[in-house]
Formats: sequence, C-alpha cells, structure tokens
Amino acid sequence: MTFGFFGCSDSEYHIEVHSTYPDNVALANLTVTALPFDRDALRDSLAQASDTPRPQFPDLEAELASYTRPDVSGLTESFLPWQAIHDSVQHLADSLNIAGSDSSPAYARAYSHLRELYQRLARSAVDRDAAIREQVGDDRELASRAAAAADSLRAWEGVAFADFPELVDSIMAQQDRGVFTATTDSHGVAEFVLPPGRWWFVASWTDPENPFRVHHWNVGVVIRRFGSKSIPLFAGNGNDIWRY
Repeated sequence: MTFGFFGCSDSEYHIEVHSTYPDNVALANLTVTALPFDRDALRDSLAQASDTPRPQFPDLEAELASYTRPDVSGLTESFLPWQAIHDSVQHLADSLNIAGSDSSPAYARAYSHLRELYQRLARSAVDRDAAIREQVGDDRELASRAAAAADSLRAWEGVAFADFPELVDSIMAQQDRGVFTATTDSHGVAEFVLPPGRWWFVASWTDPENPFRVHHWNVGVVIRRFGSKSIPLFAGNGNDIWRY
C-alpha cells in the first residue's frame, strides 16, 4: 500500500476530504482510503458470480440496526454491597493469616465470622450477577448471535472473494496508480495529493451508541484540473451496514 501526501507536481492535485456525521459533527481520527477502483463494485460482482448465495440475516440485522446501549448506571449500586463484604473478608483473612494458627477463643470467633462473611459474600455475588444479567443479558445474547452470523459471513467471503487479491493486483497494474491513506484531523479533514482520474474514497465510522452499526462510505469522484478539490463524506452519501 502506498501512503501519499504532499509535494504536488503539475500532474497532481491537493485534495481535501471533509468528514461529518451525524448532525454535521466533524469526525476526527477517521481513516480515509483513496482507491483507483471501485472496491465495493468488485466485491459485489464476485458475490453475484458465487455458486453459493451470500448468507442473509434480515431479522438479526433489524435487531442490530435498532440496538441501543443499556443504561448500566444501576450496576454501580449493585456492586457496592458485594464490594463492601469483599473488602471485609479480605481484611479479616489477612489478619488471620498474619496471626497464624491459634487455638484461642478470640481466634475461633474471628474464624467463624470469616466463614459467615464468605457466605454473605457468595449471596451478594449472586445478587450482583443477577443485576448484571438483568441489565446486559439480552445484549450478550444478541452479541452471541451476531458473532455466529459474522463467522458464517466471513467463511462465505473466504470462498466467494478468493480471487479478490489477484483481481486487485491486475487492476492496480493496469491503472499504474497506488492506494493512498490519510487520517482526518480535529476538523474532520484528511488531505491527499493525487493524480487526475477516477478515485473512490472509502471510510467506515462505528456508531458510538451502537457498536453493531457502521456508517460506510464509498464515494467515487473524478479528479481533474478544473473542478472542486473538496470531497465531502456525510450522512447522505454513505450507508449504514452492520459490523461483522
């Protein structure tokens, strides 16, 4: 992969990619790749030519698209009793270990209290774990189903896209152009220096409120001497896909 940057010549142009999403918020630290071919179209053509159709999960994808992170603020309160008992057990156990074996009544009472604390700790752990399952149990189950679906998709892609690297090498050799990558700054701007021609700008942004959802861009433009040198990536020219 070639990483391009400054040093424009007469046959190269300075390009700025402006990334915003959502609500026109600038996306910092977004990796943007400039490709001299349409990667998504090539993958689509390979998928259509595959003997086996792409696995489909419409119901699961609908769940993933509508997912929202649970409110786990209540888990803090669930941990407090367990943590308090855990600290008491640890403190008492340490003190008994320091004292060593002892047949005195005081040691026996302390050891009995330690057993009682262990029992309370076990009961508190059950309550804590129940609270966790109540808050995130459904999320874990959904994540497990998403992981299984992702595994089947990657297995299918391993066969359907087997010729992808060879095709890319052939296209790159014909184009005699490289692949360029840049990262957006705090203003959401990534800068490139590119020769004229058809380019596709590819980037993916994971929704912080939904780890299963990714906004994907594959924006094709023609870079020429006369014309805009500013490429926008925004909600309207990308699409949401589920992350796998």
